[in-house]
Amino acid sequence: MIPLLLACTAPVAGGAPGDTAVASEGCGDQLEVSVSATAMGTVPRLAWESAAGASTQVRLSNGDERMRETALSAGAATREVLLVGVLPGVDFTWEILEVDEGGERCVASGTATNGALPAGVPAVSSSIGEGGAPGLTVVPVLAGAPQTDNWLVIFDEQGRVVWAY
Repeated sequence: MIPLLLACTAPVAGGAPGDTAVASEGCGDQLEVSVSATAMGTVPRLAWESAAGASTQVRLSNGDERMRETALSAGAATREVLLVGVLPGVDFTWEILEVDEGGERCVASGTATNGALPAGVPAVSSSIGEGGAPGLTVVPVLAGAPQTDNWLVIFDEQGRVVWAY
C-alpha cells in the first residue's frame, strides 16, 4: 500500500515522466530519493530506501508556505509516498526525516516542480468560511449533462483546485 499525503499526467520538474534522482539539500546527504510524476500529474511521488525498521516522516510545502506532514511506520526498507495537496505548476519543497528514540533527524530534502492540472478542467469558484477549511476537500463538479464533462476535484484549505480528474 502506498501512503497518500493529501496534489493528472504531467512530468515533475519539467522533465519527461519517470523517476528523477535528487540529491539531498540542506539536511544531510544520507539518502538518494527519486521524485517522479504519477498518472495523476499534480500528485508527485517520492521513493527511497531507508534502514530496515526505521520509522520515517515526510514534510512538504504545498508551494505556498503551507506545510503538510505524514508518518510512515517502521518496516519495509523501500518507501514510497504520493504527495496530494501540492498546488499545480509550482515549486514545492520536501524533507524526509527518520524517527527513533533519540528524536527525528532530517536525512534528505529537495525541491521539485509540480505538474499542471489536466486540460479542460472547468472554471470553479469556492467560498471558504472564516478560519479556512480543516484540510483537503473532495468534491464532484457536475459541469454538463449526466455522464459528460463531469469532474472529481480536490480543493485545498484556501479553496484552490489541487487535483482534478
